[in-house]
Amino acid sequence: VEVLHRVKLPEGDRVVARLQNHGSDVLSVDDEASTSRVVGERVRVTLVTRSRVSFIAEALRLHPRVDLQTLGPFDAAPTETSDLLILETDSKGTLPPAARVLVLGADPTRFGVERLGRVPAPEIMRWSFDDPLFRFVDLESIEVPRSDTLRLGEGDRSLLDSEAGSLAVQTRFEDRDVVVFGFAPHDSDLVLRVGFVNFIANVVEWAAPVTDEGPAAAPPSVLPATETMLDPVRAIPGTTHGSFADRPAS
Repeated sequence: VEVLHRVKLPEGDRVVARLQNHGSDVLSVDDEASTSRVVGERVRVTLVTRSRVSFIAEALRLHPRVDLQTLGPFDAAPTETSDLLILETDSKGTLPPAARVLVLGADPTRFGVERLGRVPAPEIMRWSFDDPLFRFVDLESIEVPRSDTLRLGEGDRSLLDSEAGSLAVQTRFEDRDVVVFGFAPHDSDLVLRVGFVNFIANVVEWAAPVTDEGPAAAPPSVLPATETMLDPVRAIPGTTHGSFADRPAS
């Protein structure tokens, strides 16, 4: 609608918004949304990168709750533990300690994830749009010139799929949560979309220290737009919906 409404917020740690008097309703579950009014904890991020002015670095510097430390691939690792380690390039020495790790196109084998091979221009067929990392991030039509495909180990979860295999994997390694992407955002056109800013904000929330288990600490409750649509999801070329594809004629 592109109309801005300013309202006085009620007392409390959470804000709940409900739609009312909007006619016939075929999906009532998306009529309510909520979010916390409590400012989250600061997030200590260590970024290993070849350029201190990368898209990732600039987006993190603009985030009001991020304390950012950038390292080159040959810099000595700090001794203090960060909340989040992001690898845009391979670290040649000891890895900086961190509670959570995000690997963006760098070598993931140090975290137990195996590369299967590099594919040119992979078409994204599915992503976990309901995962906290992808809230309000549309990956349907992004252009990825090339990406590594990744092997799923026991207990791993694929976050991003193409016809050639998984392009992003969530795993656990030495008691750390690790997310590995087979490509870096700056190697695609994702950095030119608003979804990139949302992705960085989601990453910060994912890595934020949890200090309060009260209701205000719960994540925002908003259905993704893909769940509120009534039209069927567009068909993916070369696939069928609701049944198996016919075998090729012999």
